[in-house]
Amino acid sequence: MRDKAVNSIQMAIRAGKTVRGDGLLTSIQNGKAKLVVYSSKIGMNSKKKILNKSATAGIPAHELDYLRFNAISDKPAAAYSITDAGFAGAILKNLGASPDPDAKPETEENEPARTGSGGRF
Repeated sequence: MRDKAVNSIQMAIRAGKTVRGDGLLTSIQNGKAKLVVYSSKIGMNSKKKILNKSATAGIPAHELDYLRFNAISDKPAAAYSITDAGFAGAILKNLGASPDPDAKPETEENEPARTGSGGRF
């Protein structure tokens, strides 16, 4: 089965509508990024920076499983920002997420509170 989200990201790369590497955080800060997709194997500091910058700019950020993320390209990357609103909407749709640009990024702060016995385990 083909992964439509991965295929959409690959099309955005071929169309030149993605940013990776040094320009990633800059694209988030200056508002060019419409969506950020990052690998589950990204370092904690990098993940924190991406999530914080995305939350500040109001850009959705989504984590992809390591294997799915590596299927995107042969070039090494830990994250991509999608700079085209059309591609971003299609990718969000294929990820099963809301294409609402005002939606908050998926972070631990946005998760619902967990209820339980209050114990450690």
